[in-house]
Amino acid sequence: MDTKEWQAEATPESATPDEPPASQIPSCADANPLAAQESVDFYSSIDIDISEHTGPTDLTTFNRLSGPLAQAAMRDVDAVQGCQWPLYLAGNQLTQYTALLPNDSQTPLIVGLRDSDYVESTAGPALKFELSLEDPENYRMAGRTTIQQLFLGDVWITIIETGKSDYAESAVSTLLSLNPHLEAQSTQ
Repeated sequence: MDTKEWQAEATPESATPDEPPASQIPSCADANPLAAQESVDFYSSIDIDISEHTGPTDLTTFNRLSGPLAQAAMRDVDAVQGCQWPLYLAGNQLTQYTALLPNDSQTPLIVGLRDSDYVESTAGPALKFELSLEDPENYRMAGRTTIQQLFLGDVWITIIETGKSDYAESAVSTLLSLNPHLEAQSTQ
């Protein structure tokens, strides 16, 4: 195979030399290694199989604990993968939604987050917004709930958790290992 044939096979038809490749969403098995490891470590220590509670999930948690701007943005996504990991007893868990959200749909959400009680920072090259609150509907049954909104290129990650760690860096690291082109697309 000559070089030209290889390049044609390796470059998706929609990508051009000036255009970054399409971003990929990680599977639930890979989306947040820190959450997955904490879940396995805790439940194996008390000899409980949690495999049926780990993996893909629907938008129920997102819709219950997200505001109207985030819900509107979720309707605009090109693709989304919801994942969940039980972390500890008494309802502690992490639910993560990784979505491909066009930039024009990100803008109103980011503006709204900046004009809210969310605290803005970064997680690696990703723009991060974080809010910690008592769950208004006692949905989690376990203390405070932290909601993180992360933006990197065309990817939007929402993490809703009652764990003991900051899971944002783990999600961003996985995303970058799957999509190295996003390193240069910091959303800030």
